[in-house]
This record gives sequence, structure tokens and C-alpha cells, in this order.
Amino acid sequence: MTKNRLRSKGGCKSCRSNKKKCDEKKPVCSTCLRKKITCIWPTEEEMLDKRFKKRKLNLSSCISDRDLVTVSNHLGDKKITSGSPVSVNFVPVFELSLLETVTNEQESDVIEGDFDSLVLYEEGSNYSSNKIEELETENDYNEVEFDKVQESNNMILTSPNSIEITIPNVKNYDQDLHSSLMKQCTFTIVSLRALLPGLTLDDKSSLYIESFMNNFLPAITPPHAHSDMRPSSVFVPYVTIHQELIYLFLACGAIDNSWHDPASRIIAQKYYNKFVKSLQITVKQGSNIMEEDWFFMTIQLLCLLEKHMGAPSSTVLKHVTAGYQVIQKKKQDSLLSKKVSKIERVLTESFLYNYLVLIMFSKDEDLKYLPPRGTFEELKSILKVPIINENDSWSDHPVFGGSVDLFCNVEKILWLYRKFPLNHYQQLYAADLLSDMDSWVESPKLSNEPKSYMLHREASFLYYLSCKILLLKLLDTNIREYDEKIRNILEVGILRLLELELKNSTGCVGCILAWPIAMLGFASSDIFHKTVVRQKAVELCEVLHAGFAKQVLDLLDSAWSVNEFNKTLGLDILYRRDILQNFAL
Repeated sequence: MTKNRLRSKGGCKSCRSNKKKCDEKKPVCSTCLRKKITCIWPTEEEMLDKRFKKRKLNLSSCISDRDLVTVSNHLGDKKITSGSPVSVNFVPVFELSLLETVTNEQESDVIEGDFDSLVLYEEGSNYSSNKIEELETENDYNEVEFDKVQESNNMILTSPNSIEITIPNVKNYDQDLHSSLMKQCTFTIVSLRALLPGLTLDDKSSLYIESFMNNFLPAITPPHAHSDMRPSSVFVPYVTIHQELIYLFLACGAIDNSWHDPASRIIAQKYYNKFVKSLQITVKQGSNIMEEDWFFMTIQLLCLLEKHMGAPSSTVLKHVTAGYQVIQKKKQDSLLSKKVSKIERVLTESFLYNYLVLIMFSKDEDLKYLPPRGTFEELKSILKVPIINENDSWSDHPVFGGSVDLFCNVEKILWLYRKFPLNHYQQLYAADLLSDMDSWVESPKLSNEPKSYMLHREASFLYYLSCKILLLKLLDTNIREYDEKIRNILEVGILRLLELELKNSTGCVGCILAWPIAMLGFASSDIFHKTVVRQKAVELCEVLHAGFAKQVLDLLDSAWSVNEFNKTLGLDILYRRDILQNFAL
């Protein structure tokens, strides 16, 4: 039987339930006033009844009337009308069954959610977010397809926002040219145009590409990273071979721009969906895609994009799981050998870092989907293979710097933490790990050491302090932040924080600092310590423009909020899985 069509999309619950037209006069509509019944208004989430057909958002629905969306002649010129902002979530590309999801022929839809718009906070202000209103499109537009149109030996990529890229045909592509381009990329939009001759962008798209090149990429690059192993050097040139990556770059740039312009989140979602659709096509055409570096790179960049969106642990987990599948496939086919490429090193360390953080924040039921305990130890032999300079570990490790062994211990400690409460043998193991941490020595200073090395050394030391705090809490569940052992560690950490610059001319160390800042915050009990930690968390937001940086502030608020018993959670937040699982630092 066909369901009756509702006469009111908005209106009070009484009129909606009776399928009557509501004049929507608040606080009491005319019908309820006449019937002398209580007039109850639905919440924003309840406002749109699910029986109303929700139209799919086309890729260009939020372009303003002032923007003319030009498409190449073979598609015909189209003009897309404007639309209001919508509330969106990113739909993860990689579900736990990786290839089954990616090869799904259905286009990823925008799903409803409550991701709040990122805004930059002033010190001392209330940390809140501005929601973006939901839109139901009134017209169905034919979405512009991702077409590769062959013209002699060139390919043209078309998209909304007047992006038109002409690059060499992939079939006739000279791999030596790609290798030479890998060395040319710098943090400028000019370099991207050099990589892609014929690239034309409208004002909006230019803004997003500039945000990607000048803000997003530097924010995910530790300052010590060798120029040959920075994301700008190993990620960007792949767009010359897989031109659909331009959509992913635009999505990342739009997310960065959304820190100051929340409406850019809508554009980011649309570019994200466009990239997903093109990736599905590419996956179906390539049989050995999981062995290819560009696919591994795509997974890592999608993971970083989700974290910049402020996604919870369950969303980020899917990308980390996919990354582990790629690594296992490469190992199975002997592609990860004694001769490790620069991009493999960058991607492996990026994967391992995100994996470490997820051990702490994943839901209990999601732990089975994480890479197994010992993954870092298993891959450490690959990390130890010199690439650039065998006498300088900093040059060979773009994420972990001179602290690979320390981060290997971080994995052991975090997995032990997820075993809480510990049995007798696990407590003995925790005591041994604490002893190992006490004997840990910072990487030796080099002669004429650059400042970027010092910044990463400070960051690694904060990880060392955070692990000691976590182990003390595991060994004594009743220990609190005002205990002398905790305070002694914290005071050293506060001094290091005060000396730490989150940004300088060579890059940002903040991209690996969210977790230790949060840990020091959990251990803080007096006003001065909390002020220092919060200030560094605010600086982290200002530098990264990332949702996971804002998550640090949210975690601190949860740990420091006074409950009805006039107490704070403090370090006890480490046992509140219902809180931690909503984050992915």
C-alpha cells in the first residue's frame, strides 16, 4: 500500500502525525489552538520526515549564482544554480572490506550528521561550533561526469568550478618525467601548474589549491623531514599520472579553508564524493592496485583528511585497516624489501603513526580490526634500512625522526593500556616497560644541529613523559594528577611545552603533538599548568586548522569539567571509553 504523502515538511508534531497542513505559527499553531491540545515542535533532526524523498546533492549545488561553471564543449556548457549550505559527514571510502566497497558502482551519497563547522577560537572564549543548515535540493541536476577525453596524445580532465587540466596521456607517459617532477615540487600553486601544463582554475578552486599546497601539506609535515620525503615531494607529483587526485587535493584545501569559512566544508564534501567516484572507476580498471604506491598514498591522504574533519576513531580506523592490508600485500609480493623507496618510507611511517594513536582511542569492539600488536616491531626492520644518509637517522625518518625505538615502545605501552585492568603478569610487564622508559636516552645532538631537529626532539620527549604517566596510572589505578610522581613528570613537561615552537619556517611539529599535549592536560591539576597546556592546544588549532587539534581542547574540557560531586576526571578519563572513542588525535 502506498504511503500517504505528508502535507507538511515542517510544522508541529500533531499536524505531522495526522497528516494535516500546519500553518507553523509558533509557539502554538492554529490547529492545536482550535483543538485545545498541546502543540509540540520537532527538533531540527526530526524536522524532515524520512518519507520525503531526499534528493541527491549534485556536485555543483552550492556554487553561487555569481560563479559560472564552465564545462568543456564535448559536454556542453552548463550553468548550475546556487544552493544553501548543508550539514554533511564524510563518507569513508574504505570500509573494512576494502576492495568490495571501493568497487561498488553506487556513488557515495552525502549522509546526515552532526559534524560541526570548525572555527578559530580566541583564548578565553567559549569553545563552540556553528552548525551548517541542511538543504534539500529543489531540482535534479545532471551531475557532470568524470570524463577522460582523448585528444591526440593528451587527456583533458573536466570538473565543476572550471578546472581543466591537460596532461600527457598515461599510456604514453614517460616515467623518467615523473621522477624528475618528484624533485621540483615546492609549497606553491605555481609548482602545481608546472606539474600540470594547461591547468586553469577559477578563483575558488585556486584558493583551495593554494590552501592545500601552502597550509594543509605543511601542517602534516614534521619540520625535520628531508625535502625529498615531504608530502609535497612524494604526494603531489602523482597527480601527473592519476589526474583524479586533483579532486582529493581540492577537498583537502577546502577543509583547511573551512577553518575560516565554514561553507567550504560543503565544497570539500562534493570534491570528496567526486574523487570517490573516479577512484571506483580506476580500481575496477586496475588488477594490482593494492601494490601501487599511489593507492597507498591515497589511503593515507584520505585518513589525514578525515582527521582534519575531526572524525571519530571508528571512521579513521577504516583507513588504517586499509593501509595495513596494502602493507601486507606488498610484503606478500616481496615489494617491501631491503631496498625501500622514499615514498614507501613516508607512507609507512604515516600509517604507523595513525595506527599508534588509534590503539588508545578505538572502541573496544573495534580493536579486532586494528593491525595486530607487534605491527610496529614487525616493520621496524624496514624502517631501519637507510635511504638518504645511513649516518643520519633524522634524514631517513620523515615522521619519527631520531626516535624510532621510542615509538616502538609507545606501541607496546598502548596495547598494554587496552588490557586494563591488568593481571599480575601484565603488571610485571608494565613495571619492566617503565624501567625501560627510565633508561631511554634522547637521540644525541648533532654538530650544528638545525632547529627543526630540536623541535622534533622536544616532541619525542613529550611522548616519553606521556608514556611514563600512562604506565604509572596502569600500575596504580588510584593515582591522581596531584600525586608527587605525576607532578614531577608534569613539571618537566610544562617546561618543555613552554620552550616548544609549534611552527617555524621549516614546517610544523604540531602534527604529531596532539596526543602528548592531551596526556599532559589530563595530568594537570593547578591553574598554571592547565593554562600552559590549553594555550599550546589553542596554538595547535591556529597552526593546523584541523579538527583533531580542536579535539584536544574538547578532551581537556572533559577532563577538567567539575561534576556534581565537585570533582574532575583528570587522569581517570583514561578509563572512560565512552568519551575517548569519539576522538582520533
